[in-house]
Amino acid sequence: MRKYYVYKIFDVDTKECIYIGKGSSSRVYRQVFNINGFDRVNFFYSEGGNVDSLFEIIHERLTESEAFNLEKSEIVKYRTIYELKNKRTFMPERKSEEWKRKISESNKKVFSKRDNSDRKGGNNNNAVKCIYLPTDEEFDCLKSLCDARGFSYSSVKTALSNVKNGRAKKSKYKSLIKFQNEQK
Repeated sequence: MRKYYVYKIFDVDTKECIYIGKGSSSRVYRQVFNINGFDRVNFFYSEGGNVDSLFEIIHERLTESEAFNLEKSEIVKYRTIYELKNKRTFMPERKSEEWKRKISESNKKVFSKRDNSDRKGGNNNNAVKCIYLPTDEEFDCLKSLCDARGFSYSSVKTALSNVKNGRAKKSKYKSLIKFQNEQK
């Protein structure tokens, strides 16, 4: 079915081409707002601008594979024009090693704050052993116990956390599960 098209999107302020894509139905309108920003397009419209002037349909009535191939060739053509006009390469900037290091450290801080003491995994030495009281079976971690007994891990964890933090007085799981580090 030939329902696809290839389009260009222009910047609200400079009217320069800033995006080339393929789509069907009303995709081009959604992309105008996504790429230019909802507030900028609304301001442009409120000042008497026509949203239709922010895009141009280059090719219409295409199959998906035709649209995909034409989109690629239009991007290559645009890159060449851009590079000749601006005398620089149309490529995203590479991130510096310093930037990568900062992001990596930031992620380590975020993920190290997670409490994984109830999960046994690859290198988690913090997993706490637990006992299923009705049968006195011992498990390496809460996740193993839930898997073996058919409990929903997230439900059990939430219920036990609510009791521990005082958001609930009791839980049916609290009477079934005992952790190795708990006092009798």
